[in-house]
Amino acid sequence: RDRWPRLEEYWRLLRHGLKLHPPHVADSIQVCLDPLLVASFLPIEAMGLYAAAINVARIQLGMGMAYTDALFVKVSEQKDHESGLRVLLSLIRKAQLYLIFTAAVVMLVTPFVIKILFGEAFAGAIPAAYFLEMATCVAALAMVIDQGMRSLGHASICTLGYLVGISVVAVGGWLWVKTGGIVVMGQIKLLAAILVLFVQVTCLAFLEKVPLRQFWGLRPDLMAEALNMLKQRLRLGASAEPEACVVPVHDNRGSRGIDASAAMPLAARTGRTSKAREAWEPSSSARARQQQEPGLQIRDAEENGTISGNSEGRPN
Repeated sequence: RDRWPRLEEYWRLLRHGLKLHPPHVADSIQVCLDPLLVASFLPIEAMGLYAAAINVARIQLGMGMAYTDALFVKVSEQKDHESGLRVLLSLIRKAQLYLIFTAAVVMLVTPFVIKILFGEAFAGAIPAAYFLEMATCVAALAMVIDQGMRSLGHASICTLGYLVGISVVAVGGWLWVKTGGIVVMGQIKLLAAILVLFVQVTCLAFLEKVPLRQFWGLRPDLMAEALNMLKQRLRLGASAEPEACVVPVHDNRGSRGIDASAAMPLAARTGRTSKAREAWEPSSSARARQQQEPGLQIRDAEENGTISGNSEGRPN
């Protein structure tokens, strides 16, 4: 009996799971609602085109889901609420660039993917696929915020956002799909995803007292800072001249400095010819050694007995 959890622990786990379950249900209804509306109001051929567009648009969804799974763990392992919120905002800003890049690549290859996988007969699905891919990109970002809000304890806000999306898809599909076809359905899906994201961001900013500008990775100040850093790196790369090497010279009259790079040949200084640099370096080091110790040759000559020096170190 001691190995089995008590009834109170079962009830606590059930209550925690029930708080996270409604967002899953609402999201599943929103995902399945637009194909049902297309199948109800449009011919079977349109349903086939819409199915092809959905399958191509969902290529990027798997990458977004992998990001959201890692985000939930990253935010949940923080020690306090403030640290979790700070990590969540940072990951949301990074996810925007990641998802926009993925959506751009998918949209670029969409015509080729549809014609190769489904054939020329499904070329009519390309316009609807573009809107569905943009809607999937926005929905993936909303999914990222969804996971972060659940980890912070705001699962009810996620349910509210998905209910708004369900309402938009249901009303829009009921009114305009009959006349607009699958392209209008894709536009309605995009509008619903934008509204879901807007509700989630607004509610999270209100509950956590966070300015709205903290959510966006494409902020003008961040983009300007990144552009300035890029310009500085390009400027440093263009003017990759070696700094002047000042060699101290010691003699009986004191110390002075000479610019060693001024005497360096141009080919050796710019590094365009490695042989020129290698040929210059031994001679330059020898000259610097002679300048640093002008009495070195005299002392060597005295030791060899070739000349004799006085007390001041000068030859007689």
